[in-house]
Amino acid sequence: MSTFVPKFIGEGVDFLENIAVRKDSTGVHPCPQSMYVWNHTHLSPLAMAEVPPPCDFPSVDWMNRVAARLLDQIGNTVEIDACLKDHAEIQQKIAALRRAVQSGHAGLALIRDVAGEVARHGRVNDGESDRPKTLDDYAALFRTIGLPAVASEYSNDSVFASMRIAGPNPLMIRRTRTAMPNFPVSEKQYQSVMPGDSLEAALETGRVYICDYQILHKLAVNPAAQPLKYLYAPIAMFAEHPVRGELIAVAIQTDQEPDASRNNLFIADGSYDWLIAKTIVEIADGTVHEPVSHLGRTHLFIEPFVVATGRNLPSNHPVCRLLWPHFEGTLFINHAAVYTLAAPGGNLEELLACTLPAALGMAVDQLHAYPFNEAMLPNTFQARDVADLKSYPYRDDAVLYWTAISAWVKSYLALFYHSDEAVGLDLALQRWYSDLTSNDGGRVIGLGQDGAIRTQKYLTDVLTMIIFTSSVQHAAVNFPQYDLMSYCPNMPLAAYSQFPGPGPAGPQDYLNILPTKKRAQDQLNVGFILGTMHYTQLGQYPSNYFSGPGVGLVNRFQVDVTAAGNTIRTRNSTRRPYSTLLPDAIPQSINI
Repeated sequence: MSTFVPKFIGEGVDFLENIAVRKDSTGVHPCPQSMYVWNHTHLSPLAMAEVPPPCDFPSVDWMNRVAARLLDQIGNTVEIDACLKDHAEIQQKIAALRRAVQSGHAGLALIRDVAGEVARHGRVNDGESDRPKTLDDYAALFRTIGLPAVASEYSNDSVFASMRIAGPNPLMIRRTRTAMPNFPVSEKQYQSVMPGDSLEAALETGRVYICDYQILHKLAVNPAAQPLKYLYAPIAMFAEHPVRGELIAVAIQTDQEPDASRNNLFIADGSYDWLIAKTIVEIADGTVHEPVSHLGRTHLFIEPFVVATGRNLPSNHPVCRLLWPHFEGTLFINHAAVYTLAAPGGNLEELLACTLPAALGMAVDQLHAYPFNEAMLPNTFQARDVADLKSYPYRDDAVLYWTAISAWVKSYLALFYHSDEAVGLDLALQRWYSDLTSNDGGRVIGLGQDGAIRTQKYLTDVLTMIIFTSSVQHAAVNFPQYDLMSYCPNMPLAAYSQFPGPGPAGPQDYLNILPTKKRAQDQLNVGFILGTMHYTQLGQYPSNYFSGPGVGLVNRFQVDVTAAGNTIRTRNSTRRPYSTLLPDAIPQSINI
């Protein structure tokens, strides 16, 4: 039995147990600048904080919310595992945690103690085989936690296509205007899925899209893992319907190169071969999502900005004041993740097929391949040539917030910087930039304008990117972990058998490739805690945090955020609902 919390806030935060929670009434950090110290060995060569300062320690409210989610998770686990229900000492500890939550005084030590006891004494199988006999075995893991709606429809091709544009990792899809030599889909194969259309015409009119998981090619897999796990580097083709415009799954090649000897290219035909091929794509997508799109390009991307802000900008500096609410809890949660979740024996290693060094190496490499200026939202759409993909809920909803945040930041900065020259003459701001980009400091790649921050517009873009990533982007990749990933057949994180063959696959072949029940429950536990723990909301700053003209500007920002939510609800009435980026689902900061 595995539970998420002891790996997440376990031994890795022992050193923080006795640090008092210190936050002033305005929400501005009270810690001395000297407490923000660089470290380049926690996850070499990335820059992180040596130790999260006390002001980055979780608030009492945060701890109570985590404890409440843990109680829900434990309640589900107890219903699966009768031995926990009969274990008097564990039941006493669960009751103590419940009383602490009700009184508003749950602490990390109690949370960890209860979760640790459940992990030590629980079991999944009660002596039965760990392999599922039917898909019902996965649904049966949801006892008191609601079974996500995707469980009833995940095998539909329309859902598979939707996962690429409104799933946990809606960042892989890109347009291709030429045929790929290593992905030889024929006209006949294409037309069997898209009757009345042709691949040549679709390419010429820009209606063909690809998800290519080449970065997983030859990624190390542990040959001694028990049970054995497998990983593929597939390529998937999608096309916009020439009349209706919806995105349709066409073909999947399970490896980077075609292999006629064993036929690794599959067309959407409703067969078990096609279902297994889709599952291989979901495994690849999840393998990129966890260390790259989630950990690397939100958590670790933002960390240097927190440290550099604490080191270089006084608490009354306008940029510090603007950014600090969007940094709450980030250093703590990142430190806990790197030393527990992403540590040997942690959930990342248990759930993914690749080795832990391979996963973390991919996170580092792909963060280095994500230069700051190129990572700005409009630039990413242009780079993938998806600005006019007809159906792309993530893009459409994210742009609403990018626009709102940019307008808010621009109007706020105008109160303090009346010219580009004023930006260049702000010595604290320029020290901040230098520390961020220095090899001895934040090692941020691709930030700046010829070695500095020179204009009001560029400073607006930089701060918009930081706030957007800390709030909207993290929400987009984090919270679907419950709705779309906790039911593991929808997005397993490893294959547990090789692709069957020769000959057509059957239902048992499909079950064989899915995770064990133990790993499925591990994934449920991780997905539930991460995907349901909401703390703070975008645009809702501490009372009296802004004064003077800033009050009116933040009120305008709040109106814009509300308007974005109204637009999303209207869109959801005419599209497959995408609720991930509704305002009440977007926290201010990366705090889980």
